[in-house]
Amino acid sequence: MIHDVDASLTKMLLADLVKTPELGIRSEDQITFVPPTNYENDPPKKTTINLYLHDVRENRRRREAVQDRRQRNDNESATLRRAPLHLDMSYLISVHSPEGAAVEHRLLTELIGIFMRSPMMPVGFMGEDLAVSCEESLMLSIAQADHPSQENPAALWQALGGRLRPTLGLIVTGSFNPFEARVVRLVREAMMGIGQGVPPHGPKRPLDMRGTRVTAAGIVSRPDGTPVLGAEVSVKGRGASTRTDDRGFFFFLDLPAGRHTLNVRSPGFHLAEVVTHAPPLGRPDQLEPLGIVLTAQNDLEALESEVAALPDRYELRHEPAEMRISLAGRLVREDGRPQAFTEVWAGDRVTQTDGEGYYAFFNLRSVPGTIRVRVPGRDDLELPAGGAKTVVAATAKKSK
Repeated sequence: MIHDVDASLTKMLLADLVKTPELGIRSEDQITFVPPTNYENDPPKKTTINLYLHDVRENRRRREAVQDRRQRNDNESATLRRAPLHLDMSYLISVHSPEGAAVEHRLLTELIGIFMRSPMMPVGFMGEDLAVSCEESLMLSIAQADHPSQENPAALWQALGGRLRPTLGLIVTGSFNPFEARVVRLVREAMMGIGQGVPPHGPKRPLDMRGTRVTAAGIVSRPDGTPVLGAEVSVKGRGASTRTDDRGFFFFLDLPAGRHTLNVRSPGFHLAEVVTHAPPLGRPDQLEPLGIVLTAQNDLEALESEVAALPDRYELRHEPAEMRISLAGRLVREDGRPQAFTEVWAGDRVTQTDGEGYYAFFNLRSVPGTIRVRVPGRDDLELPAGGAKTVVAATAKKSK
């Protein structure tokens, strides 16, 4: 970025100064970016303007804690990227001429006029790379004594090992974004107007407004990216809970603005605890959807977590129910061990094998000829009754 700023300053100054031939600036080689002390022992043969970059720092007054959101064409997702940094680049401008101080002073005066007339860098002088990286034009300002880069100019000259001479301080402020853009799913905020009688197009009175705020949302998935259906997501310390749908998606409405901890539980997976921040009222743009990846437990861990989740005392009731088993079976590995705690799908219905690998579907409208088995980290299998297939690593994992 900095070398692009140097090139833009060169184009801008040259375009203005060549209009006044008596100033003696006619080509780009008369605008340099070296320490000014280089010309004390080796004076230039032509009048030269030197811009020495001696300080680069973030402009904290322009720091923004927001994220830029740009909606994509599918209307279901957007790219999020943190707001860019703003950098102050401080240049020490000096003029060196074989014709003496009079020419140097006149050129310094012309430079002051150029920068006073152009508080923003004209876009035409910014190269393509700079125009892309800077989301706004460069700000140009003559440095004042209260700027940190101008605290002690005498000390700067002493550090350079040169003699103090007339100079002009220039501060160039530009945006610089080193952050990557992330693709996230869109979460919308709904607003409802509630009122009695006819709508406001009749009597001139506003409706009472009530906001329904989506304050936390996300997707729960396995390591291979497939969604987890029916995972319980709860807000720690508040009692609010929900479950994920077939896309692994969940959301909470109207949580107080601020930090919240979510606990995510699903049979056969380790407990996940994540932190989210609910945005304030009217700022749905600050909502960051979560991507939560659950790690699978082995059979013993799954059984232990089921037992640990039970309270010390609870009532267990046996309620009679009329259930018609439509499809049942057992999943067994080739070594005879059961395929425990594994999702089994029959059409759009899903269940899970128990610790011995047994599963059952009740009251199905129609019985499919095959079942779909989803083993974490593996490709889905279509199995006919009594059939067998080899479980292989998921395609996404093999490609790595």
